[in-house]
Amino acid sequence: MNTPKTLFKTLSVFFVLSLLVACAAPTVAPTAVPAATSVPAATSAPAATQAPAPTIAPATAVPATAAPASVTLTYLADDSEATQASAKALADAYTALHPNVTINIESRPGGTEGDNIVKTRLATGEMTDIFWYNTGSLLQALNPSDTLVDISNEPFMANVVESFLPTVSQNGQTFGVPSGTAMGGGILYNKKIYADLGLTVPTTWAEFEANKWIDCQQPFEEAHYVKGFHWPDKKFRFKPVWPSVPFTNIGPLGPAADMPALPDHWAVTEAPDAAHPFKLATSPARSFLNSSFNETASSRAREGRPCVLIHPEDAAALGVADGSRVQLGNTRGEVRLHAKLFNGVQRGVLISEGVWPNDAFEDGKGINTLTGADAVAPFGGAAFHDNRVWVKPCA
Repeated sequence: MNTPKTLFKTLSVFFVLSLLVACAAPTVAPTAVPAATSVPAATSAPAATQAPAPTIAPATAVPATAAPASVTLTYLADDSEATQASAKALADAYTALHPNVTINIESRPGGTEGDNIVKTRLATGEMTDIFWYNTGSLLQALNPSDTLVDISNEPFMANVVESFLPTVSQNGQTFGVPSGTAMGGGILYNKKIYADLGLTVPTTWAEFEANKWIDCQQPFEEAHYVKGFHWPDKKFRFKPVWPSVPFTNIGPLGPAADMPALPDHWAVTEAPDAAHPFKLATSPARSFLNSSFNETASSRAREGRPCVLIHPEDAAALGVADGSRVQLGNTRGEVRLHAKLFNGVQRGVLISEGVWPNDAFEDGKGINTLTGADAVAPFGGAAFHDNRVWVKPCA
């Protein structure tokens, strides 16, 4: 048997899908070709006037070739419809040529959650034989020299465009081949400016650098509106007309009708009330730069568990002890976590540092259960969470 190998599929920074290789599915060693049967040499030469008698060569039995062994491969791809369809098409095409091979396709979530699954399964040796992932810098983060098999010397590498190889290579080894479409970029240039400056359109990067850069900065007075704004009367317009903005949008969204007509403070955050006397902030934890880190063992060890920071005086009034289980809630839902008394938070404010995954919470419901997904005025976009909640000791 040959050394087991695992095939890994990736997506490049240019949206090129790739197939990479590491350790797993066994392959069958090729059947040895039998040595050619030698023809016996003549023992005597025939007389010049006598034609040699014809002879019949004995038939040589052709050895039967063993049928290839059955092979089953597993293939992990993200759960988007397009990716699953591509994975199935590739698997079907391969198994049609190799009937002894079966490919079982598995799915994973996309985004950060799926990325964490890939890294975890590689680290624990539980990765599938084939998987869909990113090439380029994201592939480098997987340490492919340690986790994937070098395919530099495979015959099919002669069919791979050389410019693609750096996206799937590390330490002089190559780990993937493209299996999808690609998108490229280009540079636009202004013919008149090139002609005015006596420049030639570059065909190499060195020529492009030699053309130097053009300073596109506007003159100081124009850039700083010293002589007025870019309206015919040079005046600034303080009153926005949101439905008539000069860019594409799907708005107005959210409470756009309630926005001040002129620039002013807008009390758009949720104000505490008798039923919800606390403001909740869901700030990032020190060890969780983003959700990419909330699955790493070292980050989780430093953070411990999901907690809510509460001022000691607020805790005393509620009968909440440090480290005790508490329940937070509002009209959106409820979550359970542990209290941490902290003088650095204002009274009436709670801080739950995260973002912990949902399964880290007692009920499987994360802190975002308490945050809204309301559209942001006037045209949507990201919003800071600013929510009112109540808090009480767990029964």
